[in-house]
Amino acid sequence: MDSASRFHKLLEPMQIGKLKIKNRMFKTGSGTNLWDPGELRISQKALAFYEAVARGGVGFVVVESPIMEYPFDEPGDLRYRIDDEKYIPDIRELTRVIHRHNCPAFVQMYHRGPWPQPYAPRREQIAASAYNPPIVQSEFDHHGEKAPRPLTIPEVEGIAELFACAAVRAQKAGFDGVEFNTASDSLLTTFLSSFWNKRDDIYGAQSLENRTRLLTTIIRETKSRAGKDFPIMILMNGMEVGAKEGMTLAESKAIARIFQDVGVDALHVRSHWFGNHIGSYNHENLYYPEPQIPLKDFPRGLDWRHGGSWVNVPVASAIKRVVSIPVSTVGGFDATSAEKVLEQGDADFMVFAGPSLPTRRCRTKLPRGGWRILPPVRTASPARR
Repeated sequence: MDSASRFHKLLEPMQIGKLKIKNRMFKTGSGTNLWDPGELRISQKALAFYEAVARGGVGFVVVESPIMEYPFDEPGDLRYRIDDEKYIPDIRELTRVIHRHNCPAFVQMYHRGPWPQPYAPRREQIAASAYNPPIVQSEFDHHGEKAPRPLTIPEVEGIAELFACAAVRAQKAGFDGVEFNTASDSLLTTFLSSFWNKRDDIYGAQSLENRTRLLTTIIRETKSRAGKDFPIMILMNGMEVGAKEGMTLAESKAIARIFQDVGVDALHVRSHWFGNHIGSYNHENLYYPEPQIPLKDFPRGLDWRHGGSWVNVPVASAIKRVVSIPVSTVGGFDATSAEKVLEQGDADFMVFAGPSLPTRRCRTKLPRGGWRILPPVRTASPARR
């Protein structure tokens, strides 16, 4: 069996809104730290890296987030800038090298919000609310002991304007779409999450309409300014575990429907584990060299049977069944496991980080010009439940 037959679903074209995608694989917006210091930051390394990823054959690329509030995210958070029109020509070179390979480019945008050092030592921590009860502490967590300052209503409105303006600049720079990151525990998440949001105003915890108000405002403003056909994807927590009052799957399903109704074109679903960032992002690392916590303590409602690589599939599948827009998921897949998830109808796109990166090992090409997606490197046999 050749690759075209074996990976039929992965190589199948798909659309996000009216944007045609050549296959069902994309690279995440994970950070690279390849940017130059100083004023203009689109480095030759970043250009070479993103062009190589696009050449590798993924359906589209999500470029990591720019700084959303300069200079407050400096100096520990050196990313590229999009806070002024003067940066657009420089960024346009980045989208140009990606487009050379028939590969659309999205840009992820998020605000660190409550995250303290080392990311933003000069900026106070901000969130929808001061977290209460205190967030779970562990060696894997980014949060300090000091609670963030709750934003005022005018400040929340300013955040909405910040995101909408950045999205329009991204469009002018040649990006084909934007991914708003409302996952993990960044600023936008603190409004959606029942763990974080204790407000009693129009952005408050009383209803999902209130909790989603900041996001729906950003979405509407972006569509109004960039056009209804400019694709918006939302990266979201399908489930929050590890603390009381975390977002439930039922809430996430309802939030997904709200996003769809307001004009979102695609969803990127994962889970978040409070106090354990390895458990949130690198699930397979929980197993090596031995399980870092007892298997009985692994969160329920996720799929831990495959050494961590299928962990987010149940929540993505559940959300896919209540919306009609494309749903993607991520979590240590190789081409074979990703094909299986698509065949089962549990997702529409499969998301890759490490396996999509250009390396010297990636010399075997798929029939349509893509580099072979490698399986995750294993250092031991995965523990099974």
